Amino acid sequence: MKIKTLFLLLFLANLSLAQDVETSLKRESITDNYSLNYSINSQKVLNGTYYINDLDKKLLLKGNYADGKKNGLWLLFNKDGSLEMSYNYSAGKLVFISPEFFSNIGYAFSDNKSNDYRLPLPLFSFDILFDLLSVNMAFKSLDEDSAKDLTLVASIDEKGKAIYLVNSKDVVLINNLEMENNKIFNLDWIPAFNNDKTAAIKLIFPISLKPTTDAEKQRFRWNY
Repeated sequence: MKIKTLFLLLFLANLSLAQDVETSLKRESITDNYSLNYSINSQKVLNGTYYINDLDKKLLLKGNYADGKKNGLWLLFNKDGSLEMSYNYSAGKLVFISPEFFSNIGYAFSDNKSNDYRLPLPLFSFDILFDLLSVNMAFKSLDEDSAKDLTLVASIDEKGKAIYLVNSKDVVLINNLEMENNKIFNLDWIPAFNNDKTAAIKLIFPISLKPTTDAEKQRFRWNY
């Protein structure tokens, strides 16, 4: 009887463990042009595959979560399928980055730049950033004349959290810009590195307004 009870307890423990690690694959829209696919466990915690596709099902980002934390190798792709960046979260190491990745982007560290520095690394495509920007309600009233010489400034702190603002000829048009997206997807950054530690930095993106035929919508283009 005791043996049967012991086997029953072991079976229930294993069943409970299996239920804890059981995951399901979900899909959500980031914008009309991009979708997020992710694995989540029974406790609603990210666990397993995490990737982003465009409308043509092209893979833009692929990574992995373990118990809610980013894990292993994360890969960022261009629209042509070529690798743009890879970062190993387990080792905390940049594996590869395209030489053109930060072309036409200005930057300014909060402290003096050292010889051994690294710019912050986005865990998303810049195209997604500007797609979110284009549908933001704050831009509905901007016309072509008022939106000349625009710059998007991303102020990224030592933990990789970013605040966005928009300037026009050094005048702040929009401060603390809210990027509208879902609860799962975030514009996550791997922090910059300077003077042997993570560092705060500002990235500066030149952008321009491109009106569409729909009077209620505007589209922004990164001037790269």
